[in-house]
Amino acid sequence: MARIPWLDLLPWLLFAMPAGYAAWHGAPWTLVALIGSLCVVPTGYILLKAWLDERARRTGGPPSMLEDWTVLGVCLFFCGGALFTLDANLEESLPMLALFGGGVALFVDIIRRKLRSRRFRALSVSVRGGHNIPMSMPRFIAIAAGLLVFGGGSLFAGPPVIAAIGGFVVLVALAILALWAGGQFRQYLRFDPAGLTYGMPRYEYQVPWNAIAGVRVLAISNNAMLVLSVPDLSAVGVTPPRFAAKVRRTILRRGFVIAPLNFGLDTEPLLAALARYVNEPAARAELAPRPEAPARLPAPSA
Repeated sequence: MARIPWLDLLPWLLFAMPAGYAAWHGAPWTLVALIGSLCVVPTGYILLKAWLDERARRTGGPPSMLEDWTVLGVCLFFCGGALFTLDANLEESLPMLALFGGGVALFVDIIRRKLRSRRFRALSVSVRGGHNIPMSMPRFIAIAAGLLVFGGGSLFAGPPVIAAIGGFVVLVALAILALWAGGQFRQYLRFDPAGLTYGMPRYEYQVPWNAIAGVRVLAISNNAMLVLSVPDLSAVGVTPPRFAAKVRRTILRRGFVIAPLNFGLDTEPLLAALARYVNEPAARAELAPRPEAPARLPAPSA
């Protein structure tokens, strides 16, 4: 499809109109120039991001983090504004500070994880076999606590629309805490010699290494997911067997997906470990549970 040149001029026209209106009514030229140059910011961001993404595709490097740094900068800007007006307008500044403060914490964590992922280098990755890797409870508790702080602050301050949003956020936080109290987050991963085991509160199922056709990474909202390709679902073993039908329905509906962050794991080491045990059958022997070292008896007294 041919590119329409006038669409490229649209952002400039949108800012040229108010700039011209301001100049017509005798506004200072510094203000007119400021309004007219505002389109440089979004246009420059779009061009810079497109250039960085194209360079990453051309060189095979990691995708650009410009979006993450930009959102972090915006959140910091609004946090500064909320702090500046905190004394004069407490009711509106507190919800804004809670919202954008949470954004700062979120994107600092995202940027930290992405930078650590880019620095990861390893010749081989080994895992302690027969050991349950549980879900990261502090992560879910921190999310619920952050939602309670933001929702509670918005619920009792600000206009009715903000209060309604705060009430909804509080309900989401309470739902997370209810799921945690009910044991729905008591899930775990385990690397066994026969296969990868996924544990749930009432059952567990194991995917044999030979049944895994491949592993790919899928990114959803800055969260990496590992998707295992398992063509033969009959190879999946379920304990106790009465949950076999439920497990197969679940896998057919959403596939076999692992969110490394939920278990406090980095994506690259987990991906490397899975690929090693899928592709190197001889390496699976090291996953056999090792007997605990016997406790040392105290030396006999003389």
